[in-house]
Amino acid sequence: MIFLYSRFGDPLLFARAVNSAAWKREITDPLSTLYMAVREARNGLGYMLDPSLLFSERAPYVSWAASNTINLASLALFLVLLGVGLSVLPWELWVYASLFLVPTLLTPSFRLPPLLSFPRFMLAAFPLFLVTGYLFSRTRPALLYVWLLISACLGVALTAMFVTWRWVA
Repeated sequence: MIFLYSRFGDPLLFARAVNSAAWKREITDPLSTLYMAVREARNGLGYMLDPSLLFSERAPYVSWAASNTINLASLALFLVLLGVGLSVLPWELWVYASLFLVPTLLTPSFRLPPLLSFPRFMLAAFPLFLVTGYLFSRTRPALLYVWLLISACLGVALTAMFVTWRWVA
């Protein structure tokens, strides 16, 4: 960034170049982002309900459409955990976790999936893992096993998509 500033007068030139070439992220209001995410997730819902379609078609659109649905489901899970975290977490950790929503909801991609890479960003919001652990310590063990089964199935499906050169995150 120092070199870019001294040579070109713009320390964020790398980010502007990538954004204009690929990401096409623009600042917008969160409701528009949510509207776009829901609209795009509906298109991918069929692929999530019938995962065989993900592997039978080679078109890149299929995995993009499925990722829209995964991204919206991840956002919903994030919001639920954040809501529970409001009563469970210390306020500093809750603020830290909630700040991960700001760039995602304010700068959606207009060319790629609107919530592009949100599940990956969600991994850095570690206080949500504390909330998940808290919730499963208070519930019946059967719910933990259901969560683990769903997580394992999703992990296998996403790994299979990744190793067959389909878009995952």
